[in-house]
Amino acid sequence: MAEQNTQVSVVIPTLNEAKNIAQTVEKIAQALAKHYQYEIIVADDSSQDQTLEIVDQLRTQFPVRGLDRKGQPKSLSQSVMAGFFEGKGDVLVVMDADLSHPTESLPQMIDLILSNQADIVVGSRYIAGGGCEGWPWHRQAISRGAAMLTYGLTSLTDPTSGFMAIRKELIHKDLKPLGWKIVLECVAKNLDKKIVEVPIIFKDRQLGESKFRFIHQIQFLMHLVKLYGHKYESLAEFIKFSIVGASGVLIDATISILSLQILHLSYSLAACAGFSFALISNYVINRLWSFKHARQHPVLRSFVSYLVVNGVGFLSRLAFIEIIIHLTPITHPIILTLTGIAIASVVNFFGIRYFAFFKK
Repeated sequence: MAEQNTQVSVVIPTLNEAKNIAQTVEKIAQALAKHYQYEIIVADDSSQDQTLEIVDQLRTQFPVRGLDRKGQPKSLSQSVMAGFFEGKGDVLVVMDADLSHPTESLPQMIDLILSNQADIVVGSRYIAGGGCEGWPWHRQAISRGAAMLTYGLTSLTDPTSGFMAIRKELIHKDLKPLGWKIVLECVAKNLDKKIVEVPIIFKDRQLGESKFRFIHQIQFLMHLVKLYGHKYESLAEFIKFSIVGASGVLIDATISILSLQILHLSYSLAACAGFSFALISNYVINRLWSFKHARQHPVLRSFVSYLVVNGVGFLSRLAFIEIIIHLTPITHPIILTLTGIAIASVVNFFGIRYFAFFKK
């Protein structure tokens, strides 16, 4: 077991890595034993081979222990998070079990944090001094393409790296990685911290099978959507609000125009009809989807607030239309209707975000 003054906890997520785990543990020990109090945590994702049995045998030689996630949903990133929460070190490290990450880079990465030169250190294949050996071209192309998709989230050259050292205090339950890219999650949620990349030579695995599957690419895209929504929360909310509003516009405009042209109602009555039909639909979808914190509000209170905001937006719509009618020659019902809806939408978004569905 690790001592109380453990400086470094190295977390290795595994799934059927019996062919590699002993050599990986030995190489980590060679890199760290002379310089740090350390522990190695093998977070195993229900391996069907002898991975954990080998780890148990290694305990007599090295400060290593297995963390059996049997019965839990298979997820590399969740295995890493479980290992992080178990770790006793001030510095947490995550690296692959297949010898693809150079253990000789560990002291440099750890020392940057212990000397307060960095809070997070990422091993990069794509800065000067870094590179790949024996990695198929299509995997490199996928990696490069994935990096391009993260440009709005981070300035990392290698955001899909799986090799990272991080201060333990930066690991918290608000981290919710999806799929297998724990490094991107940690960096994107700690952009105000000192983040440094160091060059590494990535080597493709020699033993065992790659766990990379098409589903991981889908999970990566889903993860990106979540992270962009986190970083650009107001913009994401406005986009969702606009999508919901578009459905409301179809209902509102259709009812209003039909009321004007078929029922020959006045503009005000026709607008009331369209407004009423769209209101409840938009409230439900915005509460459940557009504003993720809205579910915390009592339904009755938030709905009343929502009504007040929409009432203000609706009055703004009527007032603006009356101004157009009296000051311009525009009388076409479609133009009047859509212009009024646009004015009300802007008023409604800010009112809903900061009044009806405000953050507690």
